[in-house]
Amino acid sequence: MTYNALRLYIGGEDAIRQVAMAKLYTSELAFHVADECVQIHGGYGYITEFPAERALRDARLGPIGGTSEVMREIIGRTLGL
Repeated sequence: MTYNALRLYIGGEDAIRQVAMAKLYTSELAFHVADECVQIHGGYGYITEFPAERALRDARLGPIGGTSEVMREIIGRTLGL
């Protein structure tokens, strides 16, 4: 999805929907993967010395920073909704 959005953008085509879809998918997937990693580590996943804690903290910025809602809005508008 990301490569397709990049290909369209480089080709000079309108890639707004594809870019928004790729950003939405990758930001939510990054949070999901980081959350699973913390779950696997259990209580140690919340200790700041473990990389899992930092990954979860960094990944959480996408969905809570409004990115997901904004990307959904862009996708909806490009679909005429």
